[in-house]
Amino acid sequence: MRESDRTLPGGRLRGLMLVALLLAMTLLAGLSPATSVASSGAADFPEAQLQEYLERTARAIGLPSLCVEVSYRGETVFAYARGEGVTTDTLFYIGSISKSFTALAIMQLVESGSIDLDSPVSRYLPEFRVSEQITVRHLLNQVSGMTDLDYIPALPWEATFDDLIADMNTMSLRHVPGTTFAYFNQNYSLLGAMVEKVSGQAYETYVQERILNPLGLERTYLRGEVDVTGHLSAFTMSVPRYEPFPQYDLPGGYISSSISDLVKYLNMMATQDAKLGVSRAGLELMMQTDPYGMGWMWGTIAGRPAVHHGGSLPGYVANSVMLTEDGYNIALMTNKNQLLYSLFFYPDLTRGIVSIITDQQPPDRLYLAWVFRALLPLAVLNLFFAYRKSWRLFRGATPMPRAKRITRIALNLVIPVAIIMLIPNIVAVVLGRGMTWQLAFYMMPDMLIWMTLGILSNVAEAAVHLYLLARVD
Repeated sequence: MRESDRTLPGGRLRGLMLVALLLAMTLLAGLSPATSVASSGAADFPEAQLQEYLERTARAIGLPSLCVEVSYRGETVFAYARGEGVTTDTLFYIGSISKSFTALAIMQLVESGSIDLDSPVSRYLPEFRVSEQITVRHLLNQVSGMTDLDYIPALPWEATFDDLIADMNTMSLRHVPGTTFAYFNQNYSLLGAMVEKVSGQAYETYVQERILNPLGLERTYLRGEVDVTGHLSAFTMSVPRYEPFPQYDLPGGYISSSISDLVKYLNMMATQDAKLGVSRAGLELMMQTDPYGMGWMWGTIAGRPAVHHGGSLPGYVANSVMLTEDGYNIALMTNKNQLLYSLFFYPDLTRGIVSIITDQQPPDRLYLAWVFRALLPLAVLNLFFAYRKSWRLFRGATPMPRAKRITRIALNLVIPVAIIMLIPNIVAVVLGRGMTWQLAFYMMPDMLIWMTLGILSNVAEAAVHLYLLARVD
């Protein structure tokens, strides 16, 4: 985050130049070069309508890249790729869709007799000491009692499973294991460590040899390989960001794949293909537990029954959907993320695709993109008047009773402190998830920069009042 300029005339000029640049970028958002391909294997598939919907959405919210593929009863009926050099073979991070691969590995080991779902985690990972009550099934179903309200790893990217487990041993349980659903990424990191301990192979080796190779997933990788840069979003503008590859979080969120490979995988999951290495009963157990199965969720999308799972990293978003009664499997990937996108645009995009292919009216809240863009000039005006107030106060030295000036100082210092203390807690309550300031910045850089500069304006006004108070004395 940039510091405010201390010399007002020069700072004002640079600020105006920055505003002009940002406004120009805003107007150009969504106008970057794009290529797309589409094909249809079903005569009545709404190809043209779906492609127009995807194009309009991508332009409106300024997506650098977007891939969508749809299959019907195992055959691809629609494939779409938008972005410079992007094809249906382009590699994206798939985020938490990675969890389904880890769950599949665990279920293979369960059915081979190597793991018992209802045995304590410590049976297979004796170095794990958070609780003897947590079972393998609890980890898979996200009911371990551990939450990211109590623990968010702050380890170096090269940290191992052993490093993570040692760090986690300092945490405490929020819920009794098996009683309360709480989505916690490290549940699946522990499962990845378990795959290694039980199989005697590295997690990557096991998944490659027992899942990717048998399924023919030649464009799915386990070492952080991606073809497109991730992006944050600032007032809908795309800001490139390098996505680090935390080895310990691979089982829960850092597998990369192409849209074509992901649909191939969905096709095999939907038909319970024997190549998956898990029985039909085992696959049904993975996909139909409420509210969270084993790497899959069960519910409805646009009113249609679906097994699904999404993936979200600071610069990437993916989704995978199996419409169980309609025969369609859907995958989408993009390389841009922001909290408001995750709350509005991306859920709408998935519902829109499902709605169109099931002959329903898709949701349309793309007007919100212009609302978000309008926040930029609003933020600039807000900060301009805030800092102008402090400057005029300093230059004018307006007489003010001592008590009133002290009150102004207190208010201008209390407000920033209150914001800094309350924001993470408010976000945690709203989202039901733990939040760090770093993650908050990645997910809301525009709002955080605005808020930070606003806080600095409060501090600046307090400093002016302090200066004037001292000068009078």
